[in-house]
Amino acid sequence: MDCLWCGRATGKEPVEHIIPDSLGCPPGLIFTDGEVCARCNNRFSRLDQILIREFDMVRFMAGVPNKKGRQPTIAMRSNTKARYTDGGPYIEINMETHSVRNARGETIGANTRDSRSLAVHVQKVGALGEARVSQEGLCNSRDACRALHKVAFSLFAKQLGMERARGRRFDPVREYVRSGRGNRKVLLAAACQGFSYHNATFQSDGSELDSEVSAFRIAMVCFFVDLSPEQSWLPTLMSKFTGCLRDSWTWVPL
Repeated sequence: MDCLWCGRATGKEPVEHIIPDSLGCPPGLIFTDGEVCARCNNRFSRLDQILIREFDMVRFMAGVPNKKGRQPTIAMRSNTKARYTDGGPYIEINMETHSVRNARGETIGANTRDSRSLAVHVQKVGALGEARVSQEGLCNSRDACRALHKVAFSLFAKQLGMERARGRRFDPVREYVRSGRGNRKVLLAAACQGFSYHNATFQSDGSELDSEVSAFRIAMVCFFVDLSPEQSWLPTLMSKFTGCLRDSWTWVPL
């Protein structure tokens, strides 16, 4: 067998999770028969980590354990620390412009107002207060977009066959994931009804679009990736989204 990404002959290779294991990859979404070589598996670990970082807040609130079964934490955001205690999830967010220390003696960094800083919005609701936590964007970077293409193309290969996925038509996708060559976008929408955790083909009207647009869901976010060489299906997808989802969708990177 040849590697899906680099074309080298493979033998007994490490297991490759299509969705990062720490994001709750289903048991069936793995490559076990040498579909991805060890070199590419290791090479793409950085992209997997980027995707894990993007979803750390969602993963924490959902209580999705890491691949060793430990409870999730938030430790890679400048102004946030979060962990599980006996009383449940416990999160600390520093909204100051300087660092502070918590009761455990840990330093929580300043709110730098960048994409990795979380923000808290507090308002009074009757006799109670309500706090909302927000972050600036999701997967809005070139490397995060590459990571999403890696998931999308791996799903495509898993469901529609390795022989088809190894075709030269998809070389632009491979080059984008491997080296960042080219400019590609991913469409995303919140809480699309009718989508399961993963679904590798976008169900439209039976046209070729069905076999070149990979769709999947992580937490409450649905991603749609046009895998055609020049992403020629994007205008069609955007038109469909505008008609049925109105303003509840966007694309990355912006």
